[in-house]
Amino acid sequence: MEARDSESGEFDALVLSLSPSATDPDLRCACYRLKAWAHEIDDRSDVARIYWDSLSAEPTGPGNPLLEIPNADRDRFRDAWVLARAGRIDPAAALLQEELAPGGGNRHDTRYERAAAYAALGAVEPAVQELRHLLSVPSEVTTASLRDRIVWDPIRDHPSFRALLGG
Repeated sequence: MEARDSESGEFDALVLSLSPSATDPDLRCACYRLKAWAHEIDDRSDVARIYWDSLSAEPTGPGNPLLEIPNADRDRFRDAWVLARAGRIDPAAALLQEELAPGGGNRHDTRYERAAAYAALGAVEPAVQELRHLLSVPSEVTTASLRDRIVWDPIRDHPSFRALLGG
């Protein structure tokens, strides 16, 4: 995989300057997720893994209004995804094995997070199964998002995933 350097590096510099103790109140943020992605995008997975691990130790907080709707399964799968990105494979896999709440497993947000967690673990077929469903119904998953989003990199080259893209 080739490095995905940003054009100017300004965004990376801004993200990496964020800190809970920053002098500028607008820059006060641990922002582990943003920092992890900045490193992932620049092909520094080893550094990103440290930020994913820090994120896995923090309680899930508000931010995305869609995530404020209670959904324990979605949140558990998101935690599994973060643990997998941090290299903590066994705890991530254990979270994926827990029973689903009645009816919770069919929600789009739950299926998306479960697909992302399976992808991070390199479990191609379960991830593809979830993605195939999400492509078959109105959802946030499109062939363009599958092609372009870095979250799918761990399974991107597998023939089952490539088949979702039509090739």
